[in-house]
Amino acid sequence: MSQDALLRWFTHAISFPYQQRELESRAATILYLVWGESDRPPLVLVHGGAAHAMWWSAHACELSRHYYVIAPDLSVMETAPPRGLPDRNVG
Repeated sequence: MSQDALLRWFTHAISFPYQQRELESRAATILYLVWGESDRPPLVLVHGGAAHAMWWSAHACELSRHYYVIAPDLSVMETAPPRGLPDRNVG
């Protein structure tokens, strides 16, 4: 693949539309990104250390042709909100 073709592919892949969503719980707000149609089989992509959910954006373009791609931001990373300790007195 030529350098120009690779640049075009990468530019298209990282500009592919996604949605940012939140899941609320008692202990935390979990941020996550989704690509594709929700009626497709789900595929959860979990990033490693020193990364964030957007690291999957270059791959989500192709994967979302067949899957509903979900990429959570892990709470130990800077982009996710801090988590407090759960309330142990929930009754």
